[in-house]
Amino acid sequence: MVIPVVGMILGITLGSLSIQLERMKLVSVAAAIARGIGRGEPLEKLSYLATGRDLVFKNTAELICAEVSAKFTVPGLPGFAFPISDTECARKLGL
Repeated sequence: MVIPVVGMILGITLGSLSIQLERMKLVSVAAAIARGIGRGEPLEKLSYLATGRDLVFKNTAELICAEVSAKFTVPGLPGFAFPISDTECARKLGL
């Protein structure tokens, strides 16, 4: 009776850890794209970083922001996807 509960807790813990690891990948991708666009690099050169993810840009007076989002499925929860996203900004001058 205790083994199924322990297995469920272990599954939830590993699932939440995998979601956080995927979110950290999104942070890295969004930051790299925002810095690259801020430096003036062409979007075609940076677009491979967001393969399989949604990419949206936001412009303000001094900043360019890149929002990268994706849907993440946890093994063991078929048919249910967690939407995760991250927005990172960089100065338009690339500094």
